[in-house]
Amino acid sequence: MPGVIDYNIDFQLAILALMIRDRSFLSDYGYDIIKPEIFENFYLSTICNFIVTYFVKYGSAPTQAVLTAQVQDYCNTMKFSDEILSNYNSFVSRICTDDFGDLDFVKEKVLSWVRRQSFREGIKESHKLLEEGKYEEALQHMLKKMMIGHNVGSGSSLKSKIDTFPEEYRRLFGREAVIGSGFPSLDICLNGGFGKRRLYVFLAHPKGGKTTMLVNLACNFLRQGLPVMYYTCEMEETEILFKIFSNLSLMTHEEIINPLNDQRFRKELEEFKKYSADIRVKFFNGGTISTNAIKSHLSKLKITTGFSPEVVIVDYADYLIPTVGLKDFMYDDLGNVYQDLINLGDYFDVPVITASQPKVGAWEKEFLGIGDMSGSSKKEALLYALISINQNSEDRNKNPEEFKLYVSAVRMGLSDKVIYCKWDKDKNYMQEIEEKNILIRRLEK
Repeated sequence: MPGVIDYNIDFQLAILALMIRDRSFLSDYGYDIIKPEIFENFYLSTICNFIVTYFVKYGSAPTQAVLTAQVQDYCNTMKFSDEILSNYNSFVSRICTDDFGDLDFVKEKVLSWVRRQSFREGIKESHKLLEEGKYEEALQHMLKKMMIGHNVGSGSSLKSKIDTFPEEYRRLFGREAVIGSGFPSLDICLNGGFGKRRLYVFLAHPKGGKTTMLVNLACNFLRQGLPVMYYTCEMEETEILFKIFSNLSLMTHEEIINPLNDQRFRKELEEFKKYSADIRVKFFNGGTISTNAIKSHLSKLKITTGFSPEVVIVDYADYLIPTVGLKDFMYDDLGNVYQDLINLGDYFDVPVITASQPKVGAWEKEFLGIGDMSGSSKKEALLYALISINQNSEDRNKNPEEFKLYVSAVRMGLSDKVIYCKWDKDKNYMQEIEEKNILIRRLEK
């Protein structure tokens, strides 16, 4: 492709960041649409070559550690000076860690440039073929050039999937592919647990246990050795970490804050230090960010640290704004946030778990259902499963430690089921009351 890209150095760095941070960019549009020679800066040209070569060989973009190692080997082979090596490392660091803003905008601009360049090249080369009387070749060549910069995916063929589909489907959605919640009866209702690329919503009134439930799920996933990313848009990171530590250690606030218990605290958590898995907690100011910020943060985490979560928890979705921008129309705005969360799960191949509040008039109902969600009925249509946390004022007065999970709706599983649970609020610990859920346990296949 002739010519070099006509954008400044910062935008060119953003293009390389797009290549390694956007998991689907090279696979969707073809690894050869961004060629090293379009970068006039030889540092960026070389780094682009490293990225493309790695993608061709392994089918994924390199991490910062891989790029740094490639740069080191290249500079050693070429006998470059320490100054040149330092310059390379500086560019690699910027590509992997700098905040380039909206990478979707970068993608749109670079694809537009690629299409223009390809179209010009196609006209020039087709003209030569026409002069030689090769009309059909000229047409096919032009059509091929016009496809560059467009999604190269061809979809799925029914015939080609006949022999492999059952195995592929089990790999994605079978019992082995789902993640257990730590609440056995809930897992039965969800066909084994939380599945990849699906959106799960927990519904509860204010102070009704939404965050505590999400924290319990995160801790239960960690106990299974699974890495978890927990985004909080309401409580600060320290508050969420306290709830996590309280749950894992079964220690109260008063016990943790007392310095005499420091040794006990460390002893209770000693086993988790041995895990390769981790829970990472990140605070975003609610009402100011969309899933684009989450997507960018997760991509940067993977590149810079290698951290790749098996589950993403967002506490909670009602605090996000849609990626398409606010339309001041609640049906679209809140519904679009849920679509964004589904897209996020699809992009990273993980289940996304979040929470929401019911309509004000439904707070005292015995069981909150899918029709009680506040805001937008579009949310109801998009989620995979809705589970409500139920404890009205009568329940709280009668038995404050008990609550009921109600599986209001699930696309593939058991809906309209009640699961009895108990909640140690001082230790931020929730668990199922096994003897009260015998009927659901009998439904397990």
